[in-house]
Amino acid sequence: MHGDRITSQDIEALVDNQLDPARAARMRRLLTRQPHLQRHYQQLVTQKQLLQHWWATLPQSSSHSS
Repeated sequence: MHGDRITSQDIEALVDNQLDPARAARMRRLLTRQPHLQRHYQQLVTQKQLLQHWWATLPQSSSHSS
């Protein structure tokens, strides 16, 4: 993040909980002022949740040795 400019990497780091609490709070405040970035953030959060659900529902693979 450069000043008030939010990058895609910043949003992805926020989605993945890779920011310290102060920086995450600042990002969330900035996102409220930029609806298009807020939508992008929400889309990534939804995508992450769907992928986590999908992975959790996959059958466990068993290892087969020859």
